[in-house]
Amino acid sequence: MAGVLFLLLGGCVPADSPSDLELDPLMLRMQIHTEKLYYAGKAENWELTGFYLHEVDENIEDLEAAQIIEEGVDVGKRARDLIGPRVEALEEAVKNQSRSAFISGYGTLIDGCNQCHGATEHGFIHIEVPKGPTRYSQRFAPVGAPTEP
Repeated sequence: MAGVLFLLLGGCVPADSPSDLELDPLMLRMQIHTEKLYYAGKAENWELTGFYLHEVDENIEDLEAAQIIEEGVDVGKRARDLIGPRVEALEEAVKNQSRSAFISGYGTLIDGCNQCHGATEHGFIHIEVPKGPTRYSQRFAPVGAPTEP
């Protein structure tokens, strides 16, 4: 039960120093939020898309606060530098409710994730734009709108 609670909280437990925090739970949370961001944007549920975009930005803030160094790279700073501007571009797509701008911007966001992985010698972790139906038991279409098959 404690392990499940740890994962649900994103692994955010007190540490003696920032370097005691593990990167994996923060990255797992980031991946969940970026995937849900994709499905919400694809469904043009702009309120939900904005929510998950905010969560992605909060994940970057958590990475910055964690001060984790991987292969000599400050992961939080690198994430902010590579992903922060892409989040801002996606905010514009959401504000304009532009599905095409969102889909394009999302691909750019994922490219930034992979660049960060490469910079920390974790290029073997390659994230892709989701290709199939969601695996989440969550409705991504706006309430009252038809769902995709």
